[in-house]
Amino acid sequence: MAKDKLRIIFNIILVVLVLGYGAFVLFTDYGNAKWSLIFIGILIVVGVSRDIIAPKPTSSDENGNN
Repeated sequence: MAKDKLRIIFNIILVVLVLGYGAFVLFTDYGNAKWSLIFIGILIVVGVSRDIIAPKPTSSDENGNN
């Protein structure tokens, strides 16, 4: 159960980052290719760390069928 909560927290962090970057691009003049690459790098780091720290549970029933 703790890993499920960690996944939710990581997903919330990703949503906040995307919304924050969207506001950054809309309301400032600083958004350029450098900032976009930095943002994509941050998303990749957070996404990969989410998958390493709290992997998605496999779906299977009691009979071993998927």
